Amino acid sequence: MTKTLLMLSAAKVADDMQVTFGDIYPAMIPVTDGQLIIDRTVQQYAPLGYQMYVAVSASDESVESHIEKKNLAIRPIKVASGLNLSEAVAQSMQTLRKKGDLQELTVIFGDTVVEATDLTRPDTIFTHHVADAGRWTTVTFDEQQHVKFIDKMVPQGDQTEYQAAVGVFNFSDGRHLADEWQGAKSFYENLKIYDEQHPLTTAGTKQWLDFGHSDKYAEAKQVEARFFNKTNIDFKRGIIRKESTDVDKFLGEVKWYLKLPKRLSYIAPRIFDYSLNYNAPFVEMEYFSYESLHNLFLYGNFELGFWREIIDEMFFLRSEMNQYQVTVDHDEYQKTVADMYLNKTVDRLHRLIKEDEFYAKIADKPLVINGEQYPSINAIIEALPKVLEESGVLKGENFAVIHGDFCMTNILYDNSKHVMRLIDPRGKFGKFDIYGDAKYDYAKMMHSFSGKYDCIISDMFHVEADTDGHLDYGLSVSGNEEQIGQLFESMLQEHLNDAAAYEQIQLIESLLFLSMIPLHKDKPERQKAMLAVGVTKFAPFMEKTLEG
Repeated sequence: MTKTLLMLSAAKVADDMQVTFGDIYPAMIPVTDGQLIIDRTVQQYAPLGYQMYVAVSASDESVESHIEKKNLAIRPIKVASGLNLSEAVAQSMQTLRKKGDLQELTVIFGDTVVEATDLTRPDTIFTHHVADAGRWTTVTFDEQQHVKFIDKMVPQGDQTEYQAAVGVFNFSDGRHLADEWQGAKSFYENLKIYDEQHPLTTAGTKQWLDFGHSDKYAEAKQVEARFFNKTNIDFKRGIIRKESTDVDKFLGEVKWYLKLPKRLSYIAPRIFDYSLNYNAPFVEMEYFSYESLHNLFLYGNFELGFWREIIDEMFFLRSEMNQYQVTVDHDEYQKTVADMYLNKTVDRLHRLIKEDEFYAKIADKPLVINGEQYPSINAIIEALPKVLEESGVLKGENFAVIHGDFCMTNILYDNSKHVMRLIDPRGKFGKFDIYGDAKYDYAKMMHSFSGKYDCIISDMFHVEADTDGHLDYGLSVSGNEEQIGQLFESMLQEHLNDAAAYEQIQLIESLLFLSMIPLHKDKPERQKAMLAVGVTKFAPFMEKTLEG
Protein backbone atom coordinates (compact mmCIF):
# COMPACT_ATOMS: atom_id res chain seq x y z
CA MET A 1 0.00 0.00 0.00
CA THR A 2 1.31 3.45 -0.95
CA LYS A 3 2.34 5.68 1.94
CA THR A 4 2.05 9.41 1.23
CA LEU A 5 3.46 12.33 3.19
CA LEU A 6 1.99 15.83 2.97
CA MET A 7 4.16 18.57 4.45
CA LEU A 8 2.36 21.85 5.11
CA SER A 9 4.31 25.00 4.26
CA ALA A 10 1.82 27.31 2.54
CA ALA A 11 1.67 30.06 5.18
CA LYS A 12 4.58 32.28 6.18
CA VAL A 13 6.34 31.79 9.50
CA ALA A 14 4.98 33.49 12.62
CA ASP A 15 5.70 37.18 13.21
CA ASP A 16 8.33 36.52 15.88
CA MET A 17 10.22 34.23 13.47
CA GLN A 18 10.01 36.88 10.74
CA VAL A 19 12.06 39.15 13.01
CA THR A 20 14.89 36.62 12.62
CA PHE A 21 14.51 35.49 9.00
CA GLY A 22 12.09 37.84 7.26
CA ASP A 23 8.91 36.57 5.60
CA ILE A 24 10.01 33.03 4.72
CA TYR A 25 8.01 29.80 4.73
CA PRO A 26 8.38 27.07 7.41
CA ALA A 27 9.99 24.47 5.14
CA MET A 28 12.86 26.91 4.56
CA ILE A 29 13.83 27.34 8.23
CA PRO A 30 17.38 26.07 8.83
CA VAL A 31 17.73 23.16 11.24
CA THR A 32 21.51 23.37 11.13
CA ASP A 33 23.85 25.36 8.93
CA GLY A 34 23.25 24.03 5.44
CA GLN A 35 20.19 21.89 6.23
CA LEU A 36 16.61 23.15 6.11
CA ILE A 37 13.51 21.57 7.64
CA ILE A 38 12.44 20.28 4.22
CA ASP A 39 15.87 18.65 3.77
CA ARG A 40 15.61 16.95 7.16
CA THR A 41 12.04 15.79 6.47
CA VAL A 42 12.99 14.20 3.15
CA GLN A 43 16.05 12.62 4.75
CA GLN A 44 13.88 11.18 7.52
CA TYR A 45 10.92 9.87 5.51
CA ALA A 46 12.44 8.78 2.18
CA PRO A 47 13.93 5.56 3.65
CA LEU A 48 10.45 4.70 4.99
CA GLY A 49 9.05 4.36 1.48
CA TYR A 50 6.92 7.52 1.33
CA GLN A 51 5.74 9.43 -1.72
CA MET A 52 6.34 12.98 -0.49
CA TYR A 53 4.58 16.27 -1.25
CA VAL A 54 4.75 19.75 0.22
CA ALA A 55 1.91 22.27 0.12
CA VAL A 56 3.23 25.68 -0.91
CA SER A 57 1.58 29.02 -1.55
CA ALA A 58 0.86 29.90 -5.18
CA SER A 59 2.76 33.16 -4.59
CA ASP A 60 5.88 31.44 -3.24
CA GLU A 61 8.76 30.27 -5.42
CA SER A 62 11.37 29.69 -2.72
CA VAL A 63 10.40 26.17 -1.66
CA GLU A 64 9.93 24.91 -5.22
CA SER A 65 13.26 26.47 -6.26
CA HIS A 66 15.05 24.80 -3.35
CA ILE A 67 13.55 21.41 -4.23
CA GLU A 68 14.77 21.77 -7.80
CA LYS A 69 18.28 22.89 -6.86
CA LYS A 70 18.77 20.13 -4.31
CA ASN A 71 16.95 17.54 -6.43
CA LEU A 72 14.87 16.55 -3.41
CA ALA A 73 12.50 13.59 -3.59
CA ILE A 74 9.46 15.70 -2.71
CA ARG A 75 6.97 17.38 -5.04
CA PRO A 76 5.31 20.76 -4.47
CA ILE A 77 1.54 21.17 -4.50
CA LYS A 78 0.49 24.76 -5.19
CA VAL A 79 -2.48 26.01 -3.14
CA ALA A 80 -4.15 29.40 -3.26
CA SER A 81 -2.41 32.18 -1.34
CA GLY A 82 -3.87 33.29 1.97
CA LEU A 83 -5.53 29.99 2.96
CA ASN A 84 -5.70 28.93 6.57
CA LEU A 85 -4.29 25.57 7.64
CA SER A 86 -7.49 23.58 7.15
CA GLU A 87 -8.21 25.11 3.74
CA ALA A 88 -4.66 24.35 2.57
CA VAL A 89 -5.10 20.71 3.61
CA ALA A 90 -8.41 20.52 1.74
CA GLN A 91 -6.90 21.79 -1.52
CA SER A 92 -3.82 19.62 -1.16
CA MET A 93 -5.84 16.44 -0.63
CA GLN A 94 -7.92 17.12 -3.70
CA THR A 95 -4.68 17.21 -5.71
CA LEU A 96 -3.48 14.00 -4.06
CA ARG A 97 -6.81 12.33 -4.85
CA LYS A 98 -6.30 13.09 -8.55
CA LYS A 99 -2.81 11.64 -8.37
CA GLY A 100 -4.13 8.50 -6.70
CA ASP A 101 -1.82 9.01 -3.70
CA LEU A 102 -4.41 8.89 -0.91
CA GLN A 103 -4.11 5.54 0.83
CA GLU A 104 -2.02 5.73 4.00
CA LEU A 105 -1.40 9.42 4.64
CA THR A 106 0.94 11.33 6.95
CA VAL A 107 0.38 15.05 7.46
CA ILE A 108 3.24 17.00 8.99
CA PHE A 109 3.46 20.69 9.91
CA GLY A 110 6.28 22.45 8.10
CA ASP A 111 7.90 23.88 11.24
CA THR A 112 8.36 20.67 13.24
CA VAL A 113 10.98 17.92 13.46
CA VAL A 114 10.40 14.82 15.59
CA GLU A 115 12.02 11.54 16.49
CA ALA A 116 9.74 8.62 17.39
CA THR A 117 9.94 4.84 17.68
CA ASP A 118 7.51 4.11 14.82
CA LEU A 119 6.80 7.05 12.53
CA THR A 120 4.63 4.91 10.25
CA ARG A 121 2.13 3.72 12.90
CA PRO A 122 -1.35 4.27 11.40
CA ASP A 123 -4.12 6.45 12.87
CA THR A 124 -1.74 8.12 15.27
CA ILE A 125 -1.31 11.62 16.66
CA PHE A 126 2.26 12.10 17.80
CA THR A 127 2.58 14.02 21.07
CA HIS A 128 5.12 15.31 23.55
CA HIS A 129 4.95 16.20 27.26
CA VAL A 130 4.59 19.96 27.84
CA ALA A 131 4.70 22.03 31.00
CA ASP A 132 3.21 25.16 29.42
CA ALA A 133 0.09 23.50 28.00
CA GLY A 134 -1.59 26.83 27.26
CA ARG A 135 0.78 27.43 24.33
CA TRP A 136 -0.13 24.29 22.42
CA THR A 137 -2.99 22.17 21.18
CA THR A 138 -3.13 19.36 23.72
CA VAL A 139 -4.69 15.92 23.26
CA THR A 140 -6.91 13.89 25.62
CA PHE A 141 -9.72 11.33 25.24
CA ASP A 142 -13.34 11.34 26.44
CA GLU A 143 -15.15 8.50 28.20
CA GLN A 144 -15.85 6.78 24.86
CA GLN A 145 -12.15 7.05 24.01
CA HIS A 146 -12.76 9.58 21.28
CA VAL A 147 -10.06 12.15 20.81
CA LYS A 148 -10.41 15.61 22.38
CA PHE A 149 -8.33 18.69 21.61
CA ILE A 150 -7.77 21.71 23.82
CA ASP A 151 -6.45 24.45 21.57
CA LYS A 152 -4.05 26.83 23.32
CA MET A 153 -6.16 27.11 26.45
CA VAL A 154 -4.79 26.57 29.95
CA PRO A 155 -6.48 23.36 31.15
CA GLN A 156 -7.44 22.59 34.71
CA GLY A 157 -5.26 20.34 36.83
CA ASP A 158 -1.63 19.38 36.58
CA GLN A 159 -0.38 20.68 33.26
CA THR A 160 2.60 18.34 33.24
CA GLU A 161 0.18 15.49 32.51
CA TYR A 162 -0.83 17.04 29.20
CA GLN A 163 0.42 16.00 25.80
CA ALA A 164 0.86 18.54 23.01
CA ALA A 165 0.20 17.57 19.41
CA VAL A 166 3.61 18.01 17.79
CA GLY A 167 2.34 18.39 14.23
CA VAL A 168 2.72 14.85 12.86
CA PHE A 169 -0.46 12.86 12.09
CA ASN A 170 -0.85 9.42 10.47
CA PHE A 171 -4.07 8.22 8.83
CA SER A 172 -4.77 4.69 7.60
CA ASP A 173 -7.47 5.86 5.17
CA GLY A 174 -6.46 9.03 3.35
CA ARG A 175 -9.43 8.78 0.98
CA HIS A 176 -11.90 8.85 3.84
CA LEU A 177 -10.08 11.79 5.39
CA ALA A 178 -10.29 13.69 2.11
CA ASP A 179 -13.97 12.80 1.61
CA GLU A 180 -14.92 14.14 5.04
CA TRP A 181 -12.55 17.10 5.25
CA GLN A 182 -14.26 20.48 5.39
CA GLY A 183 -12.14 23.56 4.84
CA ALA A 184 -14.66 25.64 6.78
CA LYS A 185 -13.93 23.62 9.92
CA SER A 186 -10.69 23.87 11.83
CA PHE A 187 -7.85 21.39 11.38
CA TYR A 188 -8.59 19.66 14.67
CA GLU A 189 -12.37 19.60 14.16
CA ASN A 190 -11.71 17.63 10.99
CA LEU A 191 -9.54 15.19 12.92
CA LYS A 192 -12.43 14.57 15.32
CA ILE A 193 -14.72 13.76 12.38
CA TYR A 194 -12.17 11.23 11.07
CA ASP A 195 -11.79 9.77 14.57
CA GLU A 196 -15.47 8.75 14.63
CA GLN A 197 -14.85 6.13 11.91
CA HIS A 198 -11.12 5.50 12.41
CA PRO A 199 -10.27 5.88 16.12
CA LEU A 200 -7.09 7.86 16.61
CA THR A 201 -4.51 7.01 19.24
CA THR A 202 -1.49 8.93 20.52
CA ALA A 203 2.19 8.03 20.55
CA GLY A 204 4.94 9.86 22.36
CA THR A 205 8.05 11.23 20.67
CA LYS A 206 11.66 10.82 21.79
CA GLN A 207 12.41 14.35 20.69
CA TRP A 208 10.38 17.27 19.42
CA LEU A 209 12.04 20.29 17.86
CA ASP A 210 9.59 23.16 17.33
CA PHE A 211 10.98 25.68 14.88
CA GLY A 212 7.79 27.72 14.67
CA HIS A 213 8.37 30.15 17.55
CA SER A 214 11.50 32.20 18.16
CA ASP A 215 12.05 31.08 21.76
CA LYS A 216 11.58 27.40 20.91
CA TYR A 217 13.66 27.79 17.79
CA ALA A 218 16.57 28.93 19.93
CA GLU A 219 16.28 25.73 21.96
CA ALA A 220 15.68 23.49 18.94
CA LYS A 221 18.52 24.80 16.81
CA GLN A 222 21.28 22.29 16.73
CA VAL A 223 24.90 23.31 17.12
CA GLU A 224 26.71 22.06 14.04
CA ALA A 225 30.35 21.63 15.00
CA ARG A 226 33.24 20.27 12.95
CA PHE A 227 34.04 16.62 13.43
CA PHE A 228 36.91 17.29 15.82
CA ASN A 229 34.80 19.41 18.21
CA LYS A 230 32.61 18.17 21.01
CA THR A 231 30.00 20.60 22.27
CA ASN A 232 27.47 20.52 25.05
CA ILE A 233 24.98 23.29 25.78
CA ASP A 234 23.51 24.01 29.20
CA PHE A 235 20.44 25.98 28.13
CA LYS A 236 19.42 26.83 31.71
CA ARG A 237 22.74 28.50 32.44
CA GLY A 238 23.37 29.73 28.91
CA ILE A 239 26.79 28.04 28.79
CA ILE A 240 28.38 26.05 25.99
CA ARG A 241 31.25 23.69 26.73
CA LYS A 242 33.62 22.86 23.89
CA GLU A 243 36.34 20.24 23.63
CA SER A 244 38.43 19.27 20.64
CA THR A 245 40.83 16.66 19.34
CA ASP A 246 42.48 19.27 17.08
CA VAL A 247 44.35 20.49 20.13
CA ASP A 248 46.73 23.06 18.64
CA LYS A 249 43.99 24.88 16.77
CA PHE A 250 41.64 24.68 19.75
CA LEU A 251 44.21 26.08 22.20
CA GLY A 252 44.85 28.99 19.83
CA GLU A 253 41.13 29.73 19.79
CA VAL A 254 40.84 29.69 23.61
CA LYS A 255 43.92 31.88 24.02
CA TRP A 256 42.46 34.39 21.54
CA TYR A 257 39.42 34.84 23.77
CA LEU A 258 41.59 35.19 26.86
CA LYS A 259 44.02 37.70 25.32
CA LEU A 260 41.46 40.08 23.84
CA PRO A 261 41.95 43.61 25.18
CA LYS A 262 39.39 44.33 27.88
CA ARG A 263 37.62 47.01 25.85
CA LEU A 264 37.23 44.53 22.99
CA SER A 265 35.91 41.65 25.09
CA TYR A 266 32.29 42.56 24.28
CA ILE A 267 32.69 41.28 20.70
CA ALA A 268 32.98 37.64 21.82
CA PRO A 269 31.42 35.25 24.36
CA ARG A 270 32.44 35.55 27.99
CA ILE A 271 34.72 32.76 29.26
CA PHE A 272 33.61 31.11 32.51
CA ASP A 273 36.09 28.25 32.76
CA TYR A 274 38.84 26.71 30.66
CA SER A 275 41.82 24.39 30.63
CA LEU A 276 44.91 24.75 28.46
CA ASN A 277 46.11 21.26 29.42
CA TYR A 278 47.25 19.73 26.14
CA ASN A 279 45.82 16.33 27.07
CA ALA A 280 42.37 17.59 28.10
CA PRO A 281 41.66 21.14 26.88
CA PHE A 282 38.19 22.63 27.21
CA VAL A 283 36.42 25.94 27.40
CA GLU A 284 33.08 26.89 28.95
CA MET A 285 31.72 30.11 27.53
CA GLU A 286 28.61 32.17 27.09
CA TYR A 287 26.12 30.61 24.68
CA PHE A 288 24.42 32.87 22.15
CA SER A 289 21.28 31.65 20.40
CA TYR A 290 21.60 34.40 17.79
CA GLU A 291 21.40 33.33 14.16
CA SER A 292 24.53 33.08 12.02
CA LEU A 293 24.92 35.46 9.10
CA HIS A 294 25.45 32.32 7.02
CA ASN A 295 21.83 31.26 7.57
CA LEU A 296 20.46 34.79 7.21
CA PHE A 297 22.33 35.25 3.92
CA LEU A 298 21.26 31.94 2.39
CA TYR A 299 17.79 31.43 3.84
CA GLY A 300 16.54 34.77 5.14
CA ASN A 301 14.42 37.17 3.16
CA PHE A 302 15.53 40.73 3.86
CA GLU A 303 15.81 43.95 1.90
CA LEU A 304 19.19 45.48 1.10
CA GLY A 305 18.71 48.00 3.92
CA PHE A 306 19.00 45.15 6.43
CA TRP A 307 22.28 44.05 4.90
CA ARG A 308 23.56 47.61 4.82
CA GLU A 309 23.21 47.66 8.62
CA ILE A 310 24.89 44.25 8.92
CA ILE A 311 27.89 45.24 6.79
CA ASP A 312 28.20 48.55 8.59
CA GLU A 313 28.30 46.72 11.94
CA MET A 314 30.98 44.34 10.63
CA PHE A 315 33.11 47.28 9.54
CA PHE A 316 32.57 48.91 12.93
CA LEU A 317 33.87 45.79 14.72
CA ARG A 318 36.83 45.67 12.34
CA SER A 319 37.54 49.36 13.09
CA GLU A 320 37.35 48.65 16.82
CA MET A 321 39.97 45.91 16.43
CA ASN A 322 42.15 48.23 14.33
CA GLN A 323 42.62 50.46 17.37
CA TYR A 324 44.85 47.80 18.93
CA GLN A 325 48.07 47.40 16.95
CA VAL A 326 51.65 46.25 17.36
CA THR A 327 54.65 47.48 15.38
CA VAL A 328 56.43 44.70 13.52
CA ASP A 329 59.94 44.65 12.11
CA HIS A 330 59.90 44.86 8.28
CA ASP A 331 61.55 41.46 7.77
CA GLU A 332 59.32 39.77 10.32
CA TYR A 333 56.23 41.34 8.75
CA GLN A 334 57.23 40.13 5.30
CA LYS A 335 58.06 36.62 6.52
CA THR A 336 54.74 36.33 8.40
CA VAL A 337 52.49 37.44 5.55
CA ALA A 338 54.57 35.48 3.01
CA ASP A 339 53.94 32.32 5.05
CA MET A 340 50.20 33.04 5.07
CA TYR A 341 49.70 34.21 1.49
CA LEU A 342 52.54 32.69 -0.52
CA ASN A 343 53.90 29.58 1.17
CA LYS A 344 50.55 28.28 2.39
CA THR A 345 48.95 28.69 -1.04
CA VAL A 346 51.87 27.09 -2.90
CA ASP A 347 52.17 24.20 -0.43
CA ARG A 348 48.47 23.43 -0.62
CA LEU A 349 48.32 23.59 -4.40
CA HIS A 350 51.33 21.27 -4.62
CA ARG A 351 49.58 18.98 -2.14
CA LEU A 352 46.44 19.08 -4.27
CA ILE A 353 48.34 18.05 -7.40
CA LYS A 354 50.23 15.32 -5.54
CA GLU A 355 47.23 13.77 -3.78
CA ASP A 356 44.48 14.07 -6.41
CA GLU A 357 44.76 12.43 -9.84
CA PHE A 358 42.32 14.90 -11.43
CA TYR A 359 44.43 17.92 -10.49
CA ALA A 360 47.64 16.12 -11.48
CA LYS A 361 46.22 15.68 -14.98
CA ILE A 362 45.22 19.33 -15.40
CA ALA A 363 48.12 20.94 -13.50
CA ASP A 364 49.93 22.12 -16.64
CA LYS A 365 46.89 22.70 -18.82
CA PRO A 366 45.47 26.19 -19.36
CA LEU A 367 42.03 26.22 -17.75
CA VAL A 368 38.94 27.10 -19.75
CA ILE A 369 36.31 28.34 -17.29
CA ASN A 370 32.87 29.14 -18.66
CA GLY A 371 34.40 29.45 -22.13
CA GLU A 372 37.20 31.86 -21.12
CA GLN A 373 40.87 30.81 -21.04
CA TYR A 374 42.83 31.15 -17.79
CA PRO A 375 46.33 30.11 -16.64
CA SER A 376 47.11 26.59 -15.45
CA ILE A 377 47.56 25.70 -11.79
CA ASN A 378 51.33 25.37 -12.17
CA ALA A 379 51.50 28.70 -14.00
CA ILE A 380 49.70 30.30 -11.06
CA ILE A 381 52.15 28.71 -8.62
CA GLU A 382 55.08 30.04 -10.64
CA ALA A 383 53.67 33.56 -10.94
CA LEU A 384 52.45 33.93 -7.37
CA PRO A 385 55.71 35.24 -5.75
CA LYS A 386 56.00 38.06 -8.27
CA VAL A 387 52.27 38.88 -8.11
CA LEU A 388 52.43 39.20 -4.33
CA GLU A 389 55.66 41.20 -4.40
CA GLU A 390 54.34 43.76 -6.88
CA SER A 391 50.91 44.01 -5.23
CA GLY A 392 52.37 45.46 -2.03
CA VAL A 393 50.67 42.77 0.11
CA LEU A 394 54.02 41.71 1.59
CA LYS A 395 54.90 45.19 2.83
CA GLY A 396 53.82 46.71 6.13
CA GLU A 397 54.87 47.59 9.64
CA ASN A 398 51.79 47.12 11.84
CA PHE A 399 49.56 44.21 12.79
CA ALA A 400 46.15 44.78 14.40
CA VAL A 401 43.91 42.54 16.45
CA ILE A 402 42.17 40.21 13.98
CA HIS A 403 39.59 37.46 14.25
CA GLY A 404 41.25 35.42 11.53
CA ASP A 405 38.12 33.66 10.29
CA PHE A 406 35.81 36.65 9.90
CA CYS A 407 33.24 34.94 7.69
CA MET A 408 29.48 34.53 7.92
CA THR A 409 29.44 31.19 9.74
CA ASN A 410 31.37 32.74 12.64
CA ILE A 411 29.30 35.90 13.00
CA LEU A 412 26.10 35.74 15.07
CA TYR A 413 23.44 38.43 14.90
CA ASP A 414 20.38 39.22 16.98
CA ASN A 415 18.12 41.16 14.66
CA SER A 416 15.71 42.23 17.41
CA LYS A 417 18.47 43.89 19.49
CA HIS A 418 20.94 44.59 16.64
CA VAL A 419 23.72 42.80 18.53
CA MET A 420 26.62 41.12 16.71
CA ARG A 421 29.04 38.65 18.28
CA LEU A 422 32.07 36.74 16.92
CA ILE A 423 32.85 33.07 17.57
CA ASP A 424 35.44 30.47 16.47
CA PRO A 425 38.47 32.74 15.88
CA ARG A 426 41.48 31.46 13.99
CA GLY A 427 43.75 32.08 16.98
CA LYS A 428 47.00 32.20 14.98
CA PHE A 429 48.45 34.37 12.23
CA GLY A 430 51.89 32.93 11.65
CA LYS A 431 53.68 33.18 14.99
CA PHE A 432 51.28 35.86 16.22
CA ASP A 433 48.20 35.09 18.30
CA ILE A 434 45.53 37.82 18.37
CA TYR A 435 47.41 40.11 15.99
CA GLY A 436 47.73 39.86 12.22
CA ASP A 437 47.07 41.56 8.89
CA ALA A 438 43.68 43.28 9.05
CA LYS A 439 43.34 42.80 5.29
CA TYR A 440 42.97 39.07 6.00
CA ASP A 441 39.73 39.72 7.92
CA TYR A 442 38.41 41.92 5.13
CA ALA A 443 39.29 39.21 2.58
CA LYS A 444 37.36 36.67 4.67
CA MET A 445 34.33 38.97 4.53
CA MET A 446 34.79 39.40 0.80
CA HIS A 447 34.99 35.67 0.09
CA SER A 448 31.59 35.30 1.78
CA PHE A 449 29.84 38.29 0.23
CA SER A 450 31.53 38.51 -3.18
CA GLY A 451 32.91 35.00 -3.74
CA LYS A 452 29.75 33.36 -2.33
CA TYR A 453 31.76 30.88 -0.25
CA ASP A 454 28.66 30.17 1.84
CA CYS A 455 26.73 29.17 -1.28
CA ILE A 456 29.52 26.77 -2.28
CA ILE A 457 29.75 24.99 1.08
CA SER A 458 25.96 24.63 1.00
CA ASP A 459 26.18 23.05 -2.49
CA MET A 460 24.18 25.84 -4.11
CA PHE A 461 26.09 25.66 -7.38
CA HIS A 462 26.59 23.52 -10.47
CA VAL A 463 29.93 22.56 -11.96
CA GLU A 464 31.19 20.34 -14.76
CA ALA A 465 34.85 19.61 -15.39
CA ASP A 466 37.05 17.34 -17.48
CA THR A 467 40.72 16.43 -17.55
CA ASP A 468 41.30 18.68 -20.56
CA GLY A 469 41.00 21.66 -18.23
CA HIS A 470 37.44 22.68 -19.06
CA LEU A 471 35.26 23.90 -16.16
CA ASP A 472 31.73 25.22 -16.40
CA TYR A 473 30.59 26.77 -13.13
CA GLY A 474 27.63 28.76 -11.89
CA LEU A 475 25.74 29.51 -8.71
CA SER A 476 22.26 28.08 -8.15
CA VAL A 477 20.86 30.77 -5.88
CA SER A 478 17.72 32.82 -5.63
CA GLY A 479 17.00 36.04 -3.81
CA ASN A 480 19.31 39.02 -3.69
CA GLU A 481 22.69 37.40 -2.95
CA GLU A 482 24.30 39.10 -5.97
CA GLN A 483 22.99 42.54 -4.97
CA ILE A 484 24.22 42.02 -1.43
CA GLY A 485 27.68 41.20 -2.77
CA GLN A 486 27.73 44.37 -4.85
CA LEU A 487 26.58 46.39 -1.85
CA PHE A 488 29.42 44.95 0.22
CA GLU A 489 32.00 45.86 -2.41
CA SER A 490 30.83 49.45 -2.69
CA MET A 491 30.66 49.86 1.10
CA LEU A 492 34.13 48.35 1.54
CA GLN A 493 35.65 50.76 -0.96
CA GLU A 494 34.03 53.65 0.88
CA HIS A 495 35.10 52.27 4.26
CA LEU A 496 38.75 51.81 3.24
CA ASN A 497 39.06 54.92 1.05
CA ASP A 498 42.23 53.29 -0.28
CA ALA A 499 42.17 51.79 -3.79
CA ALA A 500 45.47 49.93 -3.32
CA ALA A 501 44.29 48.28 -0.08
CA TYR A 502 41.01 47.27 -1.76
CA GLU A 503 42.90 45.55 -4.61
CA GLN A 504 45.16 43.78 -2.13
CA ILE A 505 42.09 42.43 -0.30
CA GLN A 506 40.71 41.17 -3.61
CA LEU A 507 44.00 39.38 -4.26
CA ILE A 508 44.01 37.79 -0.80
CA GLU A 509 40.42 36.67 -1.36
CA SER A 510 41.47 34.78 -4.50
CA LEU A 511 44.19 33.02 -2.49
CA LEU A 512 41.66 31.99 0.16
CA PHE A 513 39.75 30.05 -2.48
CA LEU A 514 42.89 28.50 -4.01
CA SER A 515 44.42 27.48 -0.67
CA MET A 516 41.26 25.88 0.74
CA ILE A 517 40.70 23.46 -2.18
CA PRO A 518 42.62 20.51 -0.64
CA LEU A 519 40.75 20.99 2.65
CA HIS A 520 37.53 19.86 0.95
CA LYS A 521 38.76 16.58 -0.56
CA ASP A 522 35.63 14.81 0.73
CA LYS A 523 33.57 17.12 -1.53
CA PRO A 524 35.22 17.02 -4.99
CA GLU A 525 32.51 19.13 -6.66
CA ARG A 526 33.06 21.90 -4.13
CA GLN A 527 36.78 21.71 -4.86
CA LYS A 528 36.16 22.33 -8.54
CA ALA A 529 33.85 25.25 -7.75
CA MET A 530 36.49 26.79 -5.50
CA LEU A 531 39.12 26.32 -8.20
CA ALA A 532 36.90 28.11 -10.71
CA VAL A 533 36.32 31.04 -8.37
CA GLY A 534 39.91 31.26 -7.18
CA VAL A 535 41.41 31.16 -10.68
CA THR A 536 39.00 33.69 -12.19
CA LYS A 537 39.68 36.08 -9.32
CA PHE A 538 43.47 35.62 -9.35
CA ALA A 539 43.98 35.76 -13.14
CA PRO A 540 43.56 39.56 -13.55
CA PHE A 541 46.34 40.18 -11.00
CA MET A 542 48.60 37.68 -12.73
CA GLU A 543 47.93 39.22 -16.14
CA LYS A 544 48.62 42.73 -14.85
CA THR A 545 51.92 41.62 -13.27
CA LEU A 546 53.21 39.71 -16.29
CA GLU A 547 52.26 42.48 -18.72
CA GLY A 548 54.01 45.01 -16.54
